[in-house]
Amino acid sequence: MFGNARETFSKTQTSCISLQLLLCLLKYLQSQRYNYFYCSFNKEILRLKNFNETYYSLDIVRRDLHDQFDKIISSMEPGIYVLNAQPGLGKTHTYLDYMEHSTTPFLIAAPTIALARQIYDDARKRDIPVMITPSMEQLKKSLPSELQKTIEQMYQIEAGQEVFTLLQNLQYDVYLQIEAYFSALNEIKHFGGHIITTHARLLNMDQSFLERYTIVVDEDFIHSIMVTDSIIISDLRLLRRTAPADSAVYQKVCQILNGDGYFILRILSDSDRQEAIPFLSANREKYHSNIGGVLFGTTFYYDENANPVTVRFLSQRKLSKNLKYIICSATANEQIYHKVFASHHCVKFYKGNFLQNTKFSISRFCLKKHEGSVLR
Repeated sequence: MFGNARETFSKTQTSCISLQLLLCLLKYLQSQRYNYFYCSFNKEILRLKNFNETYYSLDIVRRDLHDQFDKIISSMEPGIYVLNAQPGLGKTHTYLDYMEHSTTPFLIAAPTIALARQIYDDARKRDIPVMITPSMEQLKKSLPSELQKTIEQMYQIEAGQEVFTLLQNLQYDVYLQIEAYFSALNEIKHFGGHIITTHARLLNMDQSFLERYTIVVDEDFIHSIMVTDSIIISDLRLLRRTAPADSAVYQKVCQILNGDGYFILRILSDSDRQEAIPFLSANREKYHSNIGGVLFGTTFYYDENANPVTVRFLSQRKLSKNLKYIICSATANEQIYHKVFASHHCVKFYKGNFLQNTKFSISRFCLKKHEGSVLR
């Protein structure tokens, strides 16, 4: 009896202490002007009595977006500048506003061809002098299947420049699409206006060309820079047999084949990659996986359970440290960007002064319908 009474008293005492702590927490939250807190015992968000919301129109929020973008444009220091902006606030309109009046041409890179075309069409509607880079994917579709296969194999070994050489050596009078493709590329080289392109093509552009532009990357860039793929063991063994024993590629292949579990290797230098292209090209028809991962791969995983046995890898494309990249995205993560671009001396994040009102959807239609409901 005495033991049960003591246990009951202990539970009552604990409940009283918990209640006192909860009351203290409420007073603290009110003193700090917190509007919400999470109540665990009934699993709901409670609203405090002194809760006061202030809403702002989309026009005010868009001016704030312009102000943040203007700060980035004004900076002369090379580096990675990320502008976090909620969907539907008008990032594209911000680019276009600056393109209309800028003395320096812009280069806008979108994640897909379709989005690049949409930005291009919007710019044309404003009579902005603009061109869009021709699409290699669309060109390939117009070519014979055997030629498409050859181009795919060359891209698989990261021989992009050799693809251009191959196409240039074909008879233009037979493949009129190729002539149009190179004509458009040549026109862009000498064009003084703005350029719309894709993430993929931006990563393959020469620094000397990019130096002419204010580079703006539309949407998160990480998925374009960090790519996951795999290489089957038989391809790696073939490459080891054909690569010169004193080459950097041979040494890296040996390291991969001798790897176990997760391991990290360095990216080959530009000169090492150029040296590797000839013997990679010589056997390109024999490879069945992305052998180019050997060149750009950094993090590898030896998957012995796969059939056939496979090495999975993460490859990372490099951005020039001498250029300024402006990345406009709602989803870009600050920690990830600082980690990925740790070697860049300048990685800055810019965030607006307004918060999304989570009561409503973040679609453009909903934002337009509730223009006065953006919570600061």
